[in-house]
Amino acid sequence: MNTQLHAQSVRTYLLECENSVAYACRTADRQRHLHFQIEQSEPEEALVAVSFVEVIMEGAGCTADRQERFGKLRLRFDSDGHVQSAEEA
Repeated sequence: MNTQLHAQSVRTYLLECENSVAYACRTADRQRHLHFQIEQSEPEEALVAVSFVEVIMEGAGCTADRQERFGKLRLRFDSDGHVQSAEEA
């Protein structure tokens, strides 16, 4: 699988992530503030550096703060190129 196809799968995964490892992605304004770079890519896995702005909410539902977050994930792909699993790297 080429890096461009991996990039599409990674973006889709991060925008829809339900995995607890990637949970904080869900609190970001993902369309505008989610950035990633594929640092290593192989057919079955990729090492991805991720950064985003986490929106911290108050109990009343108002935005209390925004924090820059970053880290690395090792993503594993199934035979169709979709992200199958993620773990912190």
